[in-house]
Amino acid sequence: MRWWEDRRGDWCAFEVKLGVGQIDAAARTLLKFRDRVDAENSGPPRTLGVIVSSGYGYRRADGVTVIPVAALGP
Repeated sequence: MRWWEDRRGDWCAFEVKLGVGQIDAAARTLLKFRDRVDAENSGPPRTLGVIVSSGYGYRRADGVTVIPVAALGP
């Protein structure tokens, strides 16, 4: 898992998975991580995302975004 934070305190977290069968587990990990971060000092995440090797991008009902690696650039 990777976590980025900018000067304003906005942050996001991503998990990279090779198979689409691992999306649910990765989303659970990201949501657990979000709940452990000190929200009073950091605020809510701008994005929680699972980067996958193939497939379509979409936002899950729990708010986690699924991002195919091909959508990140050429």
